[in-house]
Amino acid sequence: MSHVFTHPWLAGLFADPETAALWSPEAQLEGMRRFEAAWSRALGRAGRVEAETAETAARAIEAMSFDLSDLCDGTGQDGVVIPRLVAQMKAAAGAAKGAVHAGATSQDVIDTSLALSMTASLDLFEARLTALNDSLLRLSAEFGENPLMGRTRMQAATEITVADRIAPWQQPLQAHLQRLRELRPRVARVQIGGASGDRRAIADQADVITAFVAAALGLENPPRAWHSMRDGVAEFAGLCALISGTLGKMGQDIALMAQQGIGEIALAGGGQFLRHAA
Repeated sequence: MSHVFTHPWLAGLFADPETAALWSPEAQLEGMRRFEAAWSRALGRAGRVEAETAETAARAIEAMSFDLSDLCDGTGQDGVVIPRLVAQMKAAAGAAKGAVHAGATSQDVIDTSLALSMTASLDLFEARLTALNDSLLRLSAEFGENPLMGRTRMQAATEITVADRIAPWQQPLQAHLQRLRELRPRVARVQIGGASGDRRAIADQADVITAFVAAALGLENPPRAWHSMRDGVAEFAGLCALISGTLGKMGQDIALMAQQGIGEIALAGGGQFLRHAA
């Protein structure tokens, strides 16, 4: 089945390959793999299993291939993918299987993988917003004094400058970058709660294990599990909506400025503006 994001040519209008790669099934599986390998090593660091056994399990997890058909069947049976995923990992670990997933739960694996995808997305968005912000500043410096016609309800109003037009595009980008940086520690968080969210399964070693896994994955280590507190996920979605709204407004302005009879800018191609026509 095809849709606009995978269509052979319409995807060029709607798809974003770089972002899609961060949320692909392969990326999600890789996030789960990274969590489980870090978890096995953490169990060894905390002394819950022999360090050598833990390292053997971790390396087996890192090297294994997944049977996707089996994962599909397992999800249909269990409602989540993790039980079958862990079974495959234990089979790959062989005699070291006792160091696989012990004390963790499905929510820990899935939410930590989600956090990794959100964090990687924030990295990508920050780089893009910074580049766009810099480009707009350069355009304003080069063409800012050139005159334009201001418009109200699509009609000519009073004369403005290129700098006046660019400023409302550029200023929200700075705000989005600030929001992004403030949001990052509320999104880039490891999820470790165990079966009931209280970390009781890892008892006295909870602090050591969670700190090790968080550091191994480059994530924050919150004091408690956040599986029932989805504010970070909601904030991430809200930031995506804000960025999309800002870019959509910019794109609409550019389309109107480029229309025949106005010609205030020249286009280098679909969605890209090259220079101020004056």
